[in-house]
Amino acid sequence: MELIVVIIIISILAGIALGNYQKIVERSRATEAKNNLGTLRALELAYYQENSIYINVPTLNNEFNTTFPSPGNANSAYYFVYQCTKSSPPRCFAQRSTDLASKPPIGSSYIITMYIENGTIEGGP
Repeated sequence: MELIVVIIIISILAGIALGNYQKIVERSRATEAKNNLGTLRALELAYYQENSIYINVPTLNNEFNTTFPSPGNANSAYYFVYQCTKSSPPRCFAQRSTDLASKPPIGSSYIITMYIENGTIEGGP
């Protein structure tokens, strides 16, 4: 009887720990996406200084020899796809999708946005 109680307690604690672990892993992936958006912002600003125009991620990859996944070239190895827009205000996005790699524990995709001109960030898990 005591063994069953111990097993039940251990399984409850393991269930709580697993849920917290998944949330921590997802937050770390979102932090990685924010760092990548910062790099994309720096590349966009550098390109804009030279050419007076903002460009999309595939063109940035070609210009600066980077490999940020963008819609159309992402596969299941990526957690996010990245896009940059020239619209006003210019911004870059990291979209977390349930179609890529492992699904986020919150069960749906989300978008993290970084505005190129001032570097502010919105969104996340």
